[in-house]
Amino acid sequence: MGFVPETICRIQSRWKHYLEFGNTFAFKPRFVVGPAGSLTLLENPMRNAEDFSSLRDKLPEIRAADEFYERKFRSLQFRFPYTLSLMRNPVKQVGLIHAVAFRGLLRSAGLSTPWSENLPFTLVMKDNIRDAHRLYRDSDSTGLLRAILLRFNEETRRRGHVPLVLVMPQLLDLKLARNKNTPYQDFYRSFHPSLSVLDLTERFLASEYQQLYMNDQYGGHLSVAGNELVAREISGWLKSAGARDSLRAAYSAPDVPA
Repeated sequence: MGFVPETICRIQSRWKHYLEFGNTFAFKPRFVVGPAGSLTLLENPMRNAEDFSSLRDKLPEIRAADEFYERKFRSLQFRFPYTLSLMRNPVKQVGLIHAVAFRGLLRSAGLSTPWSENLPFTLVMKDNIRDAHRLYRDSDSTGLLRAILLRFNEETRRRGHVPLVLVMPQLLDLKLARNKNTPYQDFYRSFHPSLSVLDLTERFLASEYQQLYMNDQYGGHLSVAGNELVAREISGWLKSAGARDSLRAAYSAPDVPA
């Protein structure tokens, strides 16, 4: 199972718009942790066209189970009275206003570039990545992610498979991680030896990591070179002694289902 460190935010979101402003069609299910530590699934509230037509009726339920509605979206939402909205988070608000205005100016002059088009979203993503790193110090957030990964570990072993968690940092993760240990690296190390986690942060940092991504501003998706590096790392893990022992143990178990 492969994902980016920012997943610690995504698992607490039901409407991505509250986390990634403007991502208005992305609704999703999520897990919550019960009192006894068990996981409960909250189904996706938006499944068909009829659901979208009744979005306003569903918003209270969606907002109640979305970690970022109050803490992020409402605190940054630019709404009347606008002066008060500006003063709640002046640095972030002014930065976003300048980015949108600069993009509009270049568009009107016919000088738009991929860099200027991506600038507002890059600022949002940079803030999201910083927030994600902070959440690795939050016990509720790490408790939920740990419960999900342990469920994955338990379910794959029950089926006779060998679980591997693959952590693939985004470009902004690497820029924040240079010359220091990030909170998410410590979190994923804590699963050893019960769950194999292949955190590629150090491996990416040791490469020409700007070339590993399709976009060189926030780097949300890997390039051909990035995917080739990931494939080599997985191949190397599969050839390792620990992986071979795990595979042998899994496929020699007498109760492995067909």
